[in-house]
Amino acid sequence: MDPFTGMKKVATVSVEEEASLIHDLLESAGFTTLLAWVDEGGHPHLIPRNLFVGNRIPLAGVAHQNGTIRFGNDAATSALDANCRAHEVDNLYVVDGSFFPSSGAVNPALTIMANAIRVGDHLLERLGATSVVTAGAMV
Repeated sequence: MDPFTGMKKVATVSVEEEASLIHDLLESAGFTTLLAWVDEGGHPHLIPRNLFVGNRIPLAGVAHQNGTIRFGNDAATSALDANCRAHEVDNLYVVDGSFFPSSGAVNPALTIMANAIRVGDHLLERLGATSVVTAGAMV
């Protein structure tokens, strides 16, 4: 249990454990050979480090940070429920890009906004409130 948030940790794994999990997942999906590079220290990488280390990455290459908080129906394997509410904190909702499983190939801004509106509608329903917004009105 985290003393600051009062929430239990879902999982903590090392980089090596995560790499092993990814390897096992790909192997179970039928991949028998993975292309990998080995750096000077003998550490394998799926992408050669010289493609990104020491090179300037444009802002567009790093601007869509998301996928940091897993969501699902099981509190043992996720931090948020399907309505982006924390399993263990009744009044905590997360409506930014964190709920994504990972980053997609396109800008996630519209999906984030649509999800925030969806969660807002859920909150209105949960609170028994109604919302009337006229076209062109400032909210």
